[in-house]
Formats: sequence, C-alpha cells, structure tokens
Amino acid sequence: MEPEIKPSSSSSSGLEFQLHPLVLINISDHHTRNKVNAPPDQGSAPARVVGCLLGEQSGRSVSIRNSFEVGNTFPEDANQLDIPFLYKKLEQYKQTFPQLDVIGWYATGSAVGSVEMDIQRKIMELNESPVFLLLDTTTRGASSAAASDQLPVSLFESELHVVEGNPSFTFVQASFTIATEEAERIGVDQVSKLLPSGNAVGTDQLTAHLGGLHSAASMLTSKIETIIATLTAMQDGRIPFDPAIARQCAAIAARLPAADTTPSFRPSKIINKYSSSSGGGSGFSDQSAVETCDAMLSVLLAGVTMGTAQVANLADKHNLAYERIGGGPVSKRGGGGGGGGGKGVGVFGGGMGGAMI
Repeated sequence: MEPEIKPSSSSSSGLEFQLHPLVLINISDHHTRNKVNAPPDQGSAPARVVGCLLGEQSGRSVSIRNSFEVGNTFPEDANQLDIPFLYKKLEQYKQTFPQLDVIGWYATGSAVGSVEMDIQRKIMELNESPVFLLLDTTTRGASSAAASDQLPVSLFESELHVVEGNPSFTFVQASFTIATEEAERIGVDQVSKLLPSGNAVGTDQLTAHLGGLHSAASMLTSKIETIIATLTAMQDGRIPFDPAIARQCAAIAARLPAADTTPSFRPSKIINKYSSSSGGGSGFSDQSAVETCDAMLSVLLAGVTMGTAQVANLADKHNLAYERIGGGPVSKRGGGGGGGGGKGVGVFGGGMGGAMI
C-alpha cells in the first residue's frame, strides 16, 4: 500500500531536533562528488545519494551531529540499501565516537514516497523511531524570496496512523533548529568563502588566492620600479629635480622597517648583549644572530638536561642491578681498586676503586 505522506503535518512526538552544520556540509559534499563523477550519459540530473545520520538524545532533545555515506547512489526505482556496509561503518564510528548513535538517515530529492518509506523501515532495525532528512538540490536559482531565505532541508518523522482501517506508517514533518559550536562556525565561515562563484572545482580557491598574491606583488614591484626610475632620472639630470617627490620617497623609506643585511656580526656583540645593558648590535644581521644564538642555547640546554636525566637513570639502574647501595655483592667484572682499597664496580672498575655511583 502506498504510504500516506503528510509533509505539511507537524510531528506530535514533542522532540526538539538540533541540526549541526557538519551534517549539511557532508550531504552537500556527497551530492557534489556524485554529480561531478557521474557518467556523461546520465544527463543533467545526477542520481540521488543516501547516508546515515549520527547523533545523541538527551531527554526530549535530539542532536544530529554527524553523518556518513551508505553506498554511492540511491536509485529512484529501488529500495536497496547496503546493510552490511552500514553496520561495518557504524561499528567503526562507535570505536571513535562511542556516544553517537544512529538517529536516522538522509537522502537528496524533492519529495518523499514509497521508496523512502521502505528505507525508513530498514533503518528502524537500528533505531525504533528514526528521522529522515531530505535535502532538496533542485531549489538552486529559485526566484522566490522564501526559497532563498530558507534552507532547502526538510526533517521527517514516521508515525503509525490508521488509514482506511489499516495501520500504516506515515511521514510527518518535524521542526528543527540549527545548533553550532565554535569549531563549526569557523568551518562554515571558511566553506562560505570557499567557492563564491558556485563552481564545483575545489582548486579555484587556491588559484584565486595565489592569483591575488601574484597581482599584488606585481603591482608593488611595478610601482617600486617606477619610483627607482624617477629618482635615477632626477639624479642623472634627465628630468628636473622635484623636492616634493624626493621628500615623499624619503618618508616612505623612513617608514620601512630597518633591515640592515650587512654581515657585520661579531661574537663580541653577543658577549656585550649579556654583559651590558646597552644590548647587542643595532643591525638586522646582528639582531638576527643574537636571536639565533638564544634559540640554539635553549636547544642545547634542553639537550644537556635530557642527557643528565639519562645518565642519572643509568646510574640508578646500575646501582639497583649490583646492589651497591646496600653493600651487597658487586660485579664480578670489576678489577682491583686503586688507592681506595675497594673492589671495582662493573664497567667502572679499576681506578675508581670503591667509588659508588
């Protein structure tokens, strides 16, 4: 029997659904990849996609946090679902996110029907009351203001109603709110700036970024070359000297950070840096060398500390192995002591005498 669809009816379960943006990004990415990788003979309408929704429920609040794909395509005239793959994928997610459970499933399309209800019954094996999220991918470019202001997303619950004397499941539309965290807000902001033109090629962002940097660097180089050519021409007397231009160039040069790259570094300046309050050299190379030496000294100090700790650890193990602390037996490998009168201990025998680590 064809299930009754009531997209305009509101759910009576009383649950509050919170939808996270990561779910919408995953579904959109799934649809985009399926559309780009579709064979040329498929036409302009790509096959629908299907996946599973993950989340957690606390009382009457249901949070839909993540999703994963189930198969690559969702046939229009079939209700086949890769159940073994779904269970395997869910088991993998449970190992990393044990708090997430199957909340429902998603698909792309513009309407619900008997195929969706068959999938809904199969998902009921994992959750007795799953939700169905429908992402309408055909509303892009709609002229109505309402379509552009609202997300093309619908959330449905299944309820058992009596239709013509027979109990059957029906889809009823449920309301939801968008819940975001700090990390998700940053990700959504980055995605919103990723492809402003709507192109499906993901490398356009990097190309546009590098193109902008190249254009800025080229413009800066061109202006600097113009200034240098003008000053050179005034110096050679080919054009009249303009004090205003010279003052502007001097002001620009004065605003630039000092970067004296002359290799005038001397070790004595490092000593002066720590022995006097006047500091080291004032050149860029001198200051860079001082900072480099500071960093290298920090690394060397860390290495010395680690080496000291390892030597102390070795000494503790040696004393424990030969029971030197308690006056027990010593190593048989040690030779006779020197002036100490004792026996050598292990590899430290001989001249060390009765010395103890």
